[in-house]
Amino acid sequence: MKLINKTTLYYFLFLLPVMVLSGMMFYFLLIQQIDKSIDESLMEQQKILTDKFFASDSLLIQLQNDPDNDVTILETKKKIPNTIELTDKFIYDTTEAEVVPFRQLQSTFLKGGKQFQLTVIRSNIERDELVESIALGLAILFCFLLLTFLLVNRFLSRQLWKPFNETLKILNTISFSNMQVNSFKASSIKEFQQLNVALNGLTEKLYNDFNNQKQFTENASHELQTPLAVIKSRIDLLIQSKDVTEEMMEQIQEIEKSVNKLSHLNKSLLLLSKIENHQFDDLQLIRLSELSDKLIAEFDESLKNKNIQLRKEYRFPPQLQLNPLLAEILFSNLFKNAIRHNIIEGEIKIEITQKYFLISNSGTSLSGNEKNLFNRFAKFNTSIESIGLGLAIAKQICEYFNFSITYSSENNLHCFKIEFKK
Repeated sequence: MKLINKTTLYYFLFLLPVMVLSGMMFYFLLIQQIDKSIDESLMEQQKILTDKFFASDSLLIQLQNDPDNDVTILETKKKIPNTIELTDKFIYDTTEAEVVPFRQLQSTFLKGGKQFQLTVIRSNIERDELVESIALGLAILFCFLLLTFLLVNRFLSRQLWKPFNETLKILNTISFSNMQVNSFKASSIKEFQQLNVALNGLTEKLYNDFNNQKQFTENASHELQTPLAVIKSRIDLLIQSKDVTEEMMEQIQEIEKSVNKLSHLNKSLLLLSKIENHQFDDLQLIRLSELSDKLIAEFDESLKNKNIQLRKEYRFPPQLQLNPLLAEILFSNLFKNAIRHNIIEGEIKIEITQKYFLISNSGTSLSGNEKNLFNRFAKFNTSIESIGLGLAIAKQICEYFNFSITYSSENNLHCFKIEFKK
């Protein structure tokens, strides 16, 4: 989730309960104030009616015949001292055809030796309607304020984080292999300015380290190739010499094997270094089926030497944007591995689909931990003359092209699967 979205979500989760609680508090305070106002009105009306009752004997009949029936004065025999009682009451209203809430005031007083009870009621419908209208308006106002705040906050956050996004954009365009190091722009925001200054220093150091490492590997490879070439030429001269005995010839051949292995090791390590430094940016559209058929033809003699049966199955083979050299090295290493670790009269199956490349070969079970299979210099069969870099190079190339390579085995059938991620 993006930072701006997460910030907006946190604001929303914080403000929503705050607004709900504020609305509830306002709602109850509003009802309390309205009830207080109604009670004061009832008390004032009670005082006026009581005064009028004491002033006129005929008022009792007029009050009892009140057309609205909101006020009644009845004689009571209960020995109740002078009290005033306010209560809520629900009465069936024939006009509204429903039970309606009322606010009721009852007071007792003495007149002419008799005790009377005054009851004044007032409907709360208008109060409820008023509270509902105010609450609805308040809810709409709160929603509008919340939405406005979130939108304004999102807009302002986009503007504030714009320098950071520009920094990310520059980071994504940095390419040491193409000699491109973009400087980060100055920012008016102190934190972003500090970040850009730190990144400028970091990228400059990385660029210098990259160039130093690249120059070292190229020089080291060149310096190693020269003495190796001299050694190989000397060995060829010794082999052609007439004075070489059979025992000496065996020793020379062992030396030649070691030199060839050292030369291959030097080239493999240089290749790994170049892959890690992203020095293969030249991409072309490669037809995987054509590349596979080409490698099958190249390894035809090796297949015949072990009498290996090869089966292939192409189902909508893809065309991929790859570096031609790396693509050939990747699939060639897997072919070599399938032949080298196979058994006499074994089998190899190649399966290519739109989503993956799968090569399976028969062979003996592995003698080591499968998790270390793609590690550099990992060897699981000491009888095989290998430097242990073939699968490490294959994995490095897969990571370079954002592919995934996995190994699985079942019934002495070894499978390597490359999945093409879109």
